[in-house]
Amino acid sequence: MQRNKIIGSLVTTIEREKTLQTQLMSICFQVDTLYVTLNGFKKLPEYFNRFGNVIGICDPNNTTRDIAKLIISEEVESSFFFTFDDDLLYPENYVDVYLRKFEEHGKNVIICLHGTILKSHWKMYYNDRKVIHYFQPLDRDLEFDLAGTATTAFHTDFLKIKFDEIWDYDIGSDLWLAYFAYKKNMPLISIARKKNWVVCKPRTQNAGTPLYIKVAKDRDWQWRRNRFIHGWKAHDK
Repeated sequence: MQRNKIIGSLVTTIEREKTLQTQLMSICFQVDTLYVTLNGFKKLPEYFNRFGNVIGICDPNNTTRDIAKLIISEEVESSFFFTFDDDLLYPENYVDVYLRKFEEHGKNVIICLHGTILKSHWKMYYNDRKVIHYFQPLDRDLEFDLAGTATTAFHTDFLKIKFDEIWDYDIGSDLWLAYFAYKKNMPLISIARKKNWVVCKPRTQNAGTPLYIKVAKDRDWQWRRNRFIHGWKAHDK
């Protein structure tokens, strides 16, 4: 029987071009193919030629934001699909651990580390939730309501996220993944791990402002995301 391929996908920005090469080196040997969407780039960095399994996609106008890492799955047949971030450091056994979790839970799930549990009868997404960060320890596998796409994986036999199904790219990839998981009744499972199994890379001076900091200061964005979740997520947990 032919084994399932392992596909990776991440999105980066022009501000992180200098640190991207190190990131690719930590990921590419764990996957068969790694898709990298380069927001703000007009051409591929020269070092991309050194990686035989990395496919770069330039998006000079940042058309699809971070959703690009998800919609690549539309073109991927019968594979484990991993989404990465460009500012995290992943251990050498990262993919192998996830694959063992798929054997345990089945392929009709989304495996993750970072995620959110909504409180019972929640009203405000940013206030009525508990966030379990990717670097925090977890002593057992736990089901989440939303998962952070810096550390998610799913199988494309059960989930493909299509370009024409997205109507608001500013909502962000985490919420869109949760939306499609909810529609397809796919559990979001955060797996047990030790503290700092995955860690953040040291910030560089010109690395750009992390998305979570921008969101924390943008009330309009918070309200848009809150309305988005209220449109489909049940509140009577």
